[in-house]
Amino acid sequence: MGGKGWVGRLAWGAGAWLWLLLLPGGCQDGSTAVVPAAGQPAAAAVYANRVIAHAEINSTGATAAQWPYFFNPGAVLGPPGGTLDVFSLGYTVTAGYDPVQGYDPTGTAAPGGSVTVGLGDPADPAVRACAVDGAGADLAVYENPFRTQDSAGNAGTNNEVATVEVSADGQTWYPFPHGEDAARPLIDPARYRNFAGVTPLADGGDRFDLADVIAANGLPADFRACYVRLTDGGTRWADYGNTQSDLYRSGADIDAVQALHWVWVTGLVP
Repeated sequence: MGGKGWVGRLAWGAGAWLWLLLLPGGCQDGSTAVVPAAGQPAAAAVYANRVIAHAEINSTGATAAQWPYFFNPGAVLGPPGGTLDVFSLGYTVTAGYDPVQGYDPTGTAAPGGSVTVGLGDPADPAVRACAVDGAGADLAVYENPFRTQDSAGNAGTNNEVATVEVSADGQTWYPFPHGEDAARPLIDPARYRNFAGVTPLADGGDRFDLADVIAANGLPADFRACYVRLTDGGTRWADYGNTQSDLYRSGADIDAVQALHWVWVTGLVP
């Protein structure tokens, strides 16, 4: 897993700062300058700061003593905490599941577990923000893939993929367009497009550009992604992690979700 995404900075003169502070509500794109609304702190970065919903799949019946990560959705909140500071989404093996290929070729494939989060000040769940489209990536998702090598000698990552969706209101969801290049080995990160759970934290985690969602769905350029939902690929999408010995079928192990460009918002429920 990788370093935290850094919000870009611009040098502002005293006059520019005064002008910003006089703006009603004080909301600014976090990629340039953050002037929070009245009573809100100027957080240095925006992360998931509250769990809206979670539906993990503990298909093996593992106990908290055996696999505590099924029981800790709060691990998703705040900055990345490391390999073991994760929330496992899990998945169910359906009839016809191929443990070598890591997916179900019979057509009965199913997604895995999920977690939905809201964004804001990592130190205060009451202070909320929405991701917006800026220059380059706008969201980062940190899972815990590590570099490894498969039996054929291919180098890559122990990836456990998850789809990423965003919503302005928590009701209507838009997925980042995603897909697999099946000609590449499961271990190859280049096999996957717009999935989380592929890039190690040391390489910056997986990055997502809201322009992709906006273009795919005809959304306005100022679309705000206030909520993020992550769903394990389950047996719908092949990944290398599912082919390995995993007694508890942990699926994607989510560490953190970060907004790289954002605006502060008020009145957001939940």
